[in-house]
Amino acid sequence: MHPDLEDALWLGRGVLALTEHPTLRHRVRRAVTAGDLRRALPGVYVDAAASDPVTMARALMVADPTAVLVGHSAAAVHGWPRIAPPPMCAAASRLASRPGYALERRTIPERLVVEWGGIRVTAKALTALDLIDSLGGNAIDDALRLGVRLSALKRALDLTPQRPGNDERRRLLRDSRSNPWSEAERAAHRALRAARIRGWRANHAVVLGTSTAYLDVAFCAVKLAVEIDGREFHESWACRVRDAARDRRLAASGWLVIRFSAKEVLDDPDAFVREVADVLDARLAACA
Repeated sequence: MHPDLEDALWLGRGVLALTEHPTLRHRVRRAVTAGDLRRALPGVYVDAAASDPVTMARALMVADPTAVLVGHSAAAVHGWPRIAPPPMCAAASRLASRPGYALERRTIPERLVVEWGGIRVTAKALTALDLIDSLGGNAIDDALRLGVRLSALKRALDLTPQRPGNDERRRLLRDSRSNPWSEAERAAHRALRAARIRGWRANHAVVLGTSTAYLDVAFCAVKLAVEIDGREFHESWACRVRDAARDRRLAASGWLVIRFSAKEVLDDPDAFVREVADVLDARLAACA
């Protein structure tokens, strides 16, 4: 590749825009023919071997400075779990979709846009709302685990009214008012509220010596902990050993721990509530 092209790519952090280097137009054409460069977007070129998401996102920002990464692409920038980034998903007013880019016409409020190294992406709250279409309530659970406040999710929904799917987003946010960290926890909270069982807190912190245990559902008045075990975090032998040790430390502090699998809660929430109510009644009687 000609040194002038290499310099231009270096200055553009892997991206060459013809509007910034008009004198290189003929060299760019020859480099494309030779297979050294490829056109990523109109008037924007990258090294033919470049395929990393960061370079492709920078190319998009050069082609349309108002573009904003959305959905899975924004989630990948934010370090979201369970996300496969390609193709590049973005809201862009000046461009149409093309290979490698899934572009949509959409206005993103500037209050919901953040910048990472010159790349504009939706804020975590709006990213979570966008991911509900593919991940359901798990998108909200992930956001809460990443430190996003429920109030921020509600504000993002208010700032993006009249979007298709907002009724489902609003329903999931309403079900998330107790800050569940999984779909099974959300179902458990919904079932407890429907049965009018009160006096519980979600993800309650209990200090155990030098560590802190977070209880999925805690009836603090009678020290009853209800744990909901998902396969992802509790199925391995190492996790079971850790959970058993944690339960013993809680028992030493006066807590009774009962455990349900996520499948039990999701498949039969009514049975889950009945069992919790029975243990709660027995606990109340013992503490009377």
